[in-house]
Amino acid sequence: MYDEAFRDLRKLYRGDASETGRSRNVGKEDVVRWSVVGSLNLTQTFDRLGIELSRDYAAGILTWEFCDVTANPVWRAYRSTTG
Repeated sequence: MYDEAFRDLRKLYRGDASETGRSRNVGKEDVVRWSVVGSLNLTQTFDRLGIELSRDYAAGILTWEFCDVTANPVWRAYRSTTG
């Protein structure tokens, strides 16, 4: 699931479209698709993304800018699926 989500996040960060056709921002459709790919519920998907992004940041793989620009839209998209 993380590999799929990371590919989409990287595409969006670069200004390309995600697999759901969204551009520039993560949408509810993206989070739902990642959940299906990972056979996880939405909360598990969000938790897994948070853990993996933070690990990659701590390991120096990801920059602060990338994490900041991608994590906030992921949170908003997740919130739109729960409320």
